[in-house]
Amino acid sequence: MSSRKQRRGSKDGERTSREPRWKKRLYVAIPLLVLALLVVVGCGVTQPPQPDVKTPEEIAAEIIPNEGDPTPYGIPLALDNTQRLIDYYNTITLTSEQESIRRDALQPLKAPCCDDNSMYRC
Repeated sequence: MSSRKQRRGSKDGERTSREPRWKKRLYVAIPLLVLALLVVVGCGVTQPPQPDVKTPEEIAAEIIPNEGDPTPYGIPLALDNTQRLIDYYNTITLTSEQESIRRDALQPLKAPCCDDNSMYRC
């Protein structure tokens, strides 16, 4: 055996260089230092102000009209007027351009009743 140290398990007496201990420690120390730096810098970052969070009930109160509220089509909003609202809806005739816009807007959306049909078909 030669005077130079050989690493155990090397094949055919092949010499392998051993990395100095400080170099191995450096491989561990640098990532830890970077991680520590990221944590320290990240802790000083201020969060953007949170938007005003509302409950579902508050949102519903803002957007769902109350029974009896006036409507732009002259029929007061009430469950008793459901058939009148359906009849009103059925009297609306769209131009071909409006129908094209309606189709283009509703065709990509899935119908809530079944995903085989688009909103345009339902």
